[in-house]
Amino acid sequence: MSTTNGGPPEDPQPQLNVVAQYIKDFSFENPNAPRSLTAGQEPPQIAIQINVTASPMTESDIEVVLNLEGKAETGGSLMFSFELRCV
Repeated sequence: MSTTNGGPPEDPQPQLNVVAQYIKDFSFENPNAPRSLTAGQEPPQIAIQINVTASPMTESDIEVVLNLEGKAETGGSLMFSFELRCV
């Protein structure tokens, strides 16, 4: 423990260590390719959802999961969709 010029000792700062990081699942669908990749008259409607969950594994370890989901539609037709899960 360190002191501050004769004052009370400082509390230790919390630490963050990344033990491992990887893509657990990735999916990309483009059901109307290559037609869906051509320039259209109206801009696509794009939706993206981001979710983060944390689950304790041990007293000092926490698993954090990042889920990303997205899709683009134009004229009621799906252009593409994706799902990505990182741990």
